[in-house]
Amino acid sequence: MTFTKAPIVYGKTVQEAIQIFNDAGLNLVLPEGLLINDTTRYMTVTGQSYEENQPIPKGTQITVYIDSTVIRTPQKIVVVPYVVGELYINAKETLSANGLRHQVRTSGEKDILVDSAYVVSQSIAESSNIPEGSLIELELSSKKEEISITPPAMDMVEVPKVVDLEELEAVRVLEERGLTAQVFWVTGTNESLAQYYIINQSIPAGSSVPFGTLIELERSGIKLGTPVTVPNVIGMEQTEATTLLKNMGLNFQVWWTEENNISVEEYYIINQSMPMDSLVSSGTVIKLELSATKP
Repeated sequence: MTFTKAPIVYGKTVQEAIQIFNDAGLNLVLPEGLLINDTTRYMTVTGQSYEENQPIPKGTQITVYIDSTVIRTPQKIVVVPYVVGELYINAKETLSANGLRHQVRTSGEKDILVDSAYVVSQSIAESSNIPEGSLIELELSSKKEEISITPPAMDMVEVPKVVDLEELEAVRVLEERGLTAQVFWVTGTNESLAQYYIINQSIPAGSSVPFGTLIELERSGIKLGTPVTVPNVIGMEQTEATTLLKNMGLNFQVWWTEENNISVEEYYIINQSMPMDSLVSSGTVIKLELSATKP
């Protein structure tokens, strides 16, 4: 019998977790009553029936718990049209019809009539596959003879680190790099505050991506690294406990022993990895053991 170690898939989508488990020779299943479909495969994993690095035989089925309130819809990929040589007024309609945004710059000309100008270059090459909503920069000129015969190569951008930045600052940093930002928050943390901080970004800092790529940012009212006192959630119903932790800036991973892995409407917390009143940094993962029986 060949053994492997259980990988951790907390925070991944079910689809991503399936690939990780497959690579490890393991099989992912959902709790009884749930099927892997076009809705559940994009929900976020918050727990699993085997702990990280626990030795288990290859081929083992690992049950994962998912949060139905957090669905990470995959980005729709579109093909970039070639608009060089077109009148700007036509080019912008073409880009819009393909689900793409744009911005313009001129070739040093003053008082140019934009709608009667020609597109002489585009920042992302024709036929590139990029996320819907991406930004393309168009260079305009009133002189059609300035049009480049050869389509430009795709411009690549290095993704900056925006985790820990205030939300508006993070969006500004990304847009200055020519990237698109979309901010979301987990249900239960969408309170009205003067400031929010970015606690996660969908594409890691240092990655090289096409100009205009969409970066998803998860926000929270508590900045990562802020000292937080761990509450006591033992005895609480699962949703109540996890909502409390998220509101305090803490993450969680839910798991259960095989004898407790039964299908019921409500689960209760019977153990937590960090004791009550522990002082930890916000963003810390608290492991919660589930049971169908209230302690």
